[in-house]
Amino acid sequence: MKSASKRKSGPPKKFSAFKNLQSKQVDIEETGISNQYWSQIEWNGDIGFFYQHIGTDGKVSGRYHALDSDSSNDPIVYPPLTDPTMGLGFSLLDVSKEKKKWLLVTIASFSTNAIYYKEVPSSGLPDPNTPWKPFPGVPEYTPNVYSYLYHQDESKSWFVKTTNQAPHGKIDRIDIDEANSSSVRSIVGEDTSSVLSEVALVGDFIVTTYDVDARSDLRVFNLEGDKVDIPFETPGASSLTLAGFDKDSGKIIVGYQSFASPFDQKIVDLKEKNSSKQFSEQKIEGFNLKNFQTEQVFYTSEDGTRIPWL
Repeated sequence: MKSASKRKSGPPKKFSAFKNLQSKQVDIEETGISNQYWSQIEWNGDIGFFYQHIGTDGKVSGRYHALDSDSSNDPIVYPPLTDPTMGLGFSLLDVSKEKKKWLLVTIASFSTNAIYYKEVPSSGLPDPNTPWKPFPGVPEYTPNVYSYLYHQDESKSWFVKTTNQAPHGKIDRIDIDEANSSSVRSIVGEDTSSVLSEVALVGDFIVTTYDVDARSDLRVFNLEGDKVDIPFETPGASSLTLAGFDKDSGKIIVGYQSFASPFDQKIVDLKEKNSSKQFSEQKIEGFNLKNFQTEQVFYTSEDGTRIPWL
C-alpha cells in the first residue's frame, strides 16, 4: 500500500548526498531565521533533487542539487520570493508515455496559492531561459482560494481540488493535449452542506472525504465525476481519514474513529465495491463496542443556526 501522501524518495545508496547537504548548513541562528536552509525535497530519479532554499537574508528560492556535486553551486530554478509569508514546493511528474516530464512549483501562503510549470529534459535541469507558465485552469493568488493538483503518471488529465468560486470545495478536471492546449470543466460540484477535505486519485477512481456536521463521509467518484456507491460502514458517526492506497489494485485504507470506538482501519476494494476486510483492529480488554452507540443530535441557537453534537 502507498501512503496517501505521494512524496517521492531517492535511492538509499545516494542518501549520503542528502546528509552532506544537511551538514553544510550556514550559521543563521543570529538572524532569527529557522534552523534550516533547505526543505521540501522532490527527487529526480537517482541524479538529484529540487528543493526550497532559505537564504541568510530569509528569502525563499527554488534550487536543484545534482548528487555528488558541491551544494554551494546549486543553480537557482525558481527566483527568490518577494513575499516573506510565502513558501514553495516542487513536484516532478511524467506527463506522457514518452516520459516527458513537467516540473511544477506551488507558491503558497496561508490564504492563497499559485501553480506554475516547466518541461524538464532528461538532464534534470529545466532551461533557465524558458519562462514558468501558470498552470491552466488554476487561479493565481486569488484571496482565500487554494488549489491542489492531482495527477497519475502519463495521463493527460489533471484534477484540481479548489475553492475557486466554491468555498466548500469542488473538483475540476483539466485535459491537456500534446500541444499544451487545455480544457477545464467542473466534474464534482460544490456541496454547500459539507466541506471537501481529502482527495486521492486511485486508478479509475477519485476518493474523497467530506466534513459534515462534525463527522466525516467517504465519497467515491469515477474520473468523469459520477458518484460510485461503495458500501462502507462505521460504528456510529465517525471521523475518517485516507491512510493509504494502491492504484493498481484499486484498494484504499480508511482509518476511522468515534467517541464509542478507538481508531481502526479497513481496506476498501473499489473495484469489487466492498469493505469487508479489517486491516487493523484495536481490542481493549473488557470493552464491548456493541454495548455502546454514538448518536448525533442538533440544537438550535438563538439565531436559528442548527449546531451539530455527537
